[in-house]
Amino acid sequence: MTGFFKLLACVMLLLVPYFLILAQGDSFEPPSRESIEDRTFFSRLDDSLAEALPFQTRLRQLGLRLGLLGGQREQNDIFISDNGLIKNIDATSEVRISQNVGAILRLAERIQIPTYLMLLPTASAILQEQLPPYANIYNNQRQTIEDIYSQMSGQVTVADVYPLLYNLRGEYLYYRTENNLTPQGGYYVYTVLGAKLVGRRELVELDQLDIQYLPEPYYGDLYQKSPYQNVRPDTLSLFRYQAYPREYLVTHYGNGGIKTYHTLYPTHLAGLGQGPDVYLGGISAITTIRTTNAPPRSLLIFGDKTALAYLPFLANNYQDITLVDLFQLTPTLSNRIQPDQYHQVLFAYSLETFDSDIPLRAERLLD
Repeated sequence: MTGFFKLLACVMLLLVPYFLILAQGDSFEPPSRESIEDRTFFSRLDDSLAEALPFQTRLRQLGLRLGLLGGQREQNDIFISDNGLIKNIDATSEVRISQNVGAILRLAERIQIPTYLMLLPTASAILQEQLPPYANIYNNQRQTIEDIYSQMSGQVTVADVYPLLYNLRGEYLYYRTENNLTPQGGYYVYTVLGAKLVGRRELVELDQLDIQYLPEPYYGDLYQKSPYQNVRPDTLSLFRYQAYPREYLVTHYGNGGIKTYHTLYPTHLAGLGQGPDVYLGGISAITTIRTTNAPPRSLLIFGDKTALAYLPFLANNYQDITLVDLFQLTPTLSNRIQPDQYHQVLFAYSLETFDSDIPLRAERLLD
């Protein structure tokens, strides 16, 4: 029996529940050899199950198993690798990227404060070797990042983390079930970024950190979006600075009011089902970190959720850090942002997030 006919036999066997449930008036086009080999049959089956059947989760699992038998390892723009789930990102818009570059350069010239830019590659770029052979990678993130950096013209200092992350791609840099860097990945990002911001000699070393692992397994946003359930959960780890005594005050400003934490790691949030929020309490429109016994310098960051991975390290190099999420920022809250009160300004985004109007929003904020 050839491989194709074995696969066809598995398909017909697993289709029995489908035909039994949809027998009442629904028609279904039988699979052809071509639709099985090019995998379009599995996509149609998964869509039909999701739309027509009341037992959506279980039946989507059925559709997924059929697809995996046929070699399909992508669902909802999420690749299923041997090590976890990896989100595919859309192609970047050259027009929008050009607008963002122009906005950053204009801001740097206008505020006359040392300005920095860091663009983080997504897991689909660094972990390419884990993707299925037929994976359609929409863009060359390495080249896109280099092109953006080359346009900074010496007005903006760039922190290129791509080479280091790629060289360390065998380590636990990205979550298996979450579209974000792990704290381990965040530390490596910090070593590159911190060297640009404060100098290599001031970096926190790994032997100055005590590492704690939370006992609860963590399943992130990709796990919630993908019907694939046979993936190993993630582990949330906390890196606590031990070299010198430090006290932290983290304050969140948002539409829900003001929240404060006297720690970088409010671990009680994990027990409330808010796993990623154990890092700084999550990300708000404005998040400030005040660190005692830290060097008397200040940093303003326009960033996204990737900041949660590296800020716990960077906080030890600054007395004051303010992280601004321009997607959540309201006109009322924007009055709290005064760039001329800071020593440095940093734009730090994943390439996926940067492909939006974020720098333009910052420009409007200053206007």
